[in-house]
Amino acid sequence: MSKTYAITGLRLGYFAAKAPQLLERMRKVLLYTTNNVSSLVQYGAVGALEGSQACIEEFRLELKARRDLFYAAVARAGSGVRRGGPREAPGAEPGADGAIRSPVGARTEAP
Repeated sequence: MSKTYAITGLRLGYFAAKAPQLLERMRKVLLYTTNNVSSLVQYGAVGALEGSQACIEEFRLELKARRDLFYAAVARAGSGVRRGGPREAPGAEPGADGAIRSPVGARTEAP
């Protein structure tokens, strides 16, 4: 929910199930843990869910454009950087690709 509505600093999740046994177990988890979801976040969530959902597709397309721009820059950076993370989330990591070598040599066993 926090990412869909671009409120990543405010954490809120929800759980729904039909199975009575699962519901009872989840009720116990909620009763015996600290959740502390503020009223601000709760009211914001209600407003987000009851309001227009038109912004979601627009926001998804904007994030896709940003992700594609990011990966285009990663591709231009060359072989020293490789794409990381899931397809939906931008991420990159330095690629060693043989550039970092052990001073001990190609040891494959523990000493």
